[in-house]
Amino acid sequence: MKFFRYGSAFWRVTERIFDIGLLNLLWLLTSLPLVTIGASSAALAGVSMQLARGEEPAIVRSFFAAFHRCWKTASAAWLMSLPVLGWLAFGVFACSRLQSAVLRLCVIPEGALLALGLLTFVWVFPVCAEYLDSAGATLKRAAYLSLLHLPWTCLMALTAAVPTGLTLFVPRLFPLMLMFWLFLGAGGIAFAQAQILKRLFLRQSAA
Repeated sequence: MKFFRYGSAFWRVTERIFDIGLLNLLWLLTSLPLVTIGASSAALAGVSMQLARGEEPAIVRSFFAAFHRCWKTASAAWLMSLPVLGWLAFGVFACSRLQSAVLRLCVIPEGALLALGLLTFVWVFPVCAEYLDSAGATLKRAAYLSLLHLPWTCLMALTAAVPTGLTLFVPRLFPLMLMFWLFLGAGGIAFAQAQILKRLFLRQSAA
């Protein structure tokens, strides 16, 4: 049958799913020390961008090449972002627990800052993979791009927020979502985001 013939749409989709699953596995394994999450996430974003652009990279070799190339910048950006986001999240929680209704209003600016931080974070690792900047320059560029392309940034954030929310807040879906995170998870999210990012980075290059 033509449908199952090698090179058919069926095989192309199957190969792409396999690539995404392999990327997810590589990301999980290289993120285990936690301190390496920055470099592994930048490598994941970089190879996902290659796939989204129609390239056919050697997944394992390309992943570790990007991991090595982005190690310093991505690790620094990760270690700089984590305490800031953690502090802002704690601020939102602390404000929401205040007794005075007036004082609880401080949750609004704290929440806005946390939202801005999270939207910036969506761009951090793709920017690490796309540009060879310092960690500070990477964070500045990520913040700028997150606001410049705010609707797309929100859509990319949703690609991560929806499966995370389903995992945490819908107990009956937990077994299914656990399978998702193990076999596609971060790889699938990065690939979905790369479909948007490839166009936005192209616009930036043209500008």
